[in-house]
Amino acid sequence: MALQRPARRRANATIEFAFWLPILLTMTSGLMDYVWYMTRYTNVARAARDGARIGATVFEGEDVTPGDIVVPETVAQTKAILDLVNMPCEEGCDVTAEVTFLPFRAVEVEINYPFQPIFGYMPVPDNLYARFILASDFQ
Repeated sequence: MALQRPARRRANATIEFAFWLPILLTMTSGLMDYVWYMTRYTNVARAARDGARIGATVFEGEDVTPGDIVVPETVAQTKAILDLVNMPCEEGCDVTAEVTFLPFRAVEVEINYPFQPIFGYMPVPDNLYARFILASDFQ
């Protein structure tokens, strides 16, 4: 003969579950927002790095003003990389590139991309920002 719990004990589990469920859902959604933020940030940082890498390989002759060819090509390639990771550079997205002359010639790429969380329970920045500088061999 099987023993059964009294009905009162079964109701305790239901009440405990009803108490802990909102807390667990809030924690889970906060974790999902954090993972979403880190994934998007990684994609923006990768796009800045790859855009600078591509820009550093563009050759400009001596008769061209520094940056006339590199800057538009770098911006276009950086936006193309963002498109490849399913983050099209639309309204609010800002991609800038410039050729800097430190002790060496370098290409600098900055991306400022708006971020929209999935749930919004965790405080995260409104924008994803990445900056990457890569030295170029060309003088």
